[in-house]
Amino acid sequence: ALAAVENGSLAKFDAAAGIARLQRFLKEWLENRENADEEAWQRLLTEESWALGQLFGSPFVIVRGKAYVGGKTFENAEGRITDFLFKNRLTGNALIVEIKTPVARLLGGQYRAQVYPASNDLAGGVAQALDQRRVLMDEGNGLGLEATGAVVLNPRTVLVIGDLERQDISGDKRRSFELLRGSLMGVDVVTFDELAEKGRDLLNLFQAVDA
Repeated sequence: ALAAVENGSLAKFDAAAGIARLQRFLKEWLENRENADEEAWQRLLTEESWALGQLFGSPFVIVRGKAYVGGKTFENAEGRITDFLFKNRLTGNALIVEIKTPVARLLGGQYRAQVYPASNDLAGGVAQALDQRRVLMDEGNGLGLEATGAVVLNPRTVLVIGDLERQDISGDKRRSFELLRGSLMGVDVVTFDELAEKGRDLLNLFQAVDA
């Protein structure tokens, strides 16, 4: 049946499906922007895993959510669970995504003139993400990941946290935030409203195709 559809109509069908999905994601974002329930964001980004895929310059696909990456003691405690484990579709290299919430603070109070430090939420999230990366590098190749096609070579780590617009990260705060995240090694920090903006860019692209 699809072979009988002319190319122009099929392209419009694909664009229409993409537009509907993007609009649904952006609607959920706007309605839940003040939601402090991390599990709710876990569910949304599991359903819309393509959204996280827009953060990566390479073709990554999700391996699973709530993935165990190692770290248990001999008493079977203290295991590390990351929110999402991705793999590069071409090389198999693993990638960790840790999510917080849009209401998690990005910066603390002013420390000196024009200087703002990382908040406890941001500093703790970065430390957690880096610890998960360390454990995965130490133990990941013994977790049976080869069954999924994922391998632990030099895994990237992404932390999704906060909301620049709602937290008024502008002026001196914006400079401090960009200096902080730009100086990090081993973990990329992305805010929820930046993630939503990527969704809007895709929506504009689909709408241009559909025009």
